[in-house]
Amino acid sequence: MAVKVGEALAKKGFHIMNGGYMGLMEATTKGARKIEGAKVRGVLVPKAFPMRKGGNQYLTHKLEEDTIEERLATLVGGSSAFVVLPGSLGTLTELVMAWNTAVLAPLAGQKPPPIIAFKDPWEDILKGVQAKLKIPEQMLQMIQFVSSAEEAIESISKLS
Repeated sequence: MAVKVGEALAKKGFHIMNGGYMGLMEATTKGARKIEGAKVRGVLVPKAFPMRKGGNQYLTHKLEEDTIEERLATLVGGSSAFVVLPGSLGTLTELVMAWNTAVLAPLAGQKPPPIIAFKDPWEDILKGVQAKLKIPEQMLQMIQFVSSAEEAIESISKLS
């Protein structure tokens, strides 16, 4: 799934930016690198992850930050669109920051960045957050939930 998504993003001309380490981050970068000229940036935090040396082998650029907070600011602040794969606590943090960025963008006269997130696990989690915090439905609708790599790729193809 992540390899297909990375490849589709690179084909569309998007530069990929992620945490730069293993797992889905590596799979996404591997997929992107199937496309000649693809640019893949990993935002690394050696102080937080000393056991993860240098990021994965598919990165074309490595940016090292001192803290997780700086990494998050770079990942979210440096992106024009977000594709959120299944993940864990770090991915949840990035997704909520991206969502908040989209909600606040119109207040600054900006267009909200597109957010495409896999339904499993994110839809139920964010619907729970929305219900508990009484977040308006239109704010949740800023996130497009998809069920498969193919559906994500279809949504990606509509981005420009």
